[in-house]
Amino acid sequence: MKLFFWKDNYRIDSFAKQLADDFCNQVLQPDAARVYFGSGEAIASLPATKNNNSGKRSTPNKQVGVERCVNEVALKLAQFKVQEKLGIYGKARVHMSFMERLNELGFGEETVQRLNRTLLLKAP
Repeated sequence: MKLFFWKDNYRIDSFAKQLADDFCNQVLQPDAARVYFGSGEAIASLPATKNNNSGKRSTPNKQVGVERCVNEVALKLAQFKVQEKLGIYGKARVHMSFMERLNELGFGEETVQRLNRTLLLKAP
């Protein structure tokens, strides 16, 4: 049992920030993540692409890409939690650092909250 769990904070914070940077680099557009998590305000800001000369917006490719990125982040997060044998406070610190970094990178608060909730369910 680790008595001084706060000594691992640097390693936890650096992992969470690197994970957020990787997620941002893969998704590339915060708007794609907002659309994936159901925020209606981002749909109007996406450029319309036409399929078969219809005026409908198409975002399935972006949604598949975001879903794949979320699954990869959940897998990396679960592996880190097991590898480092994180307790409750360590897990909370990972998620808080991840959320803070995504907010710094320009993702909206609602999007970050929904992403965090999804990651908590996929990687307990």
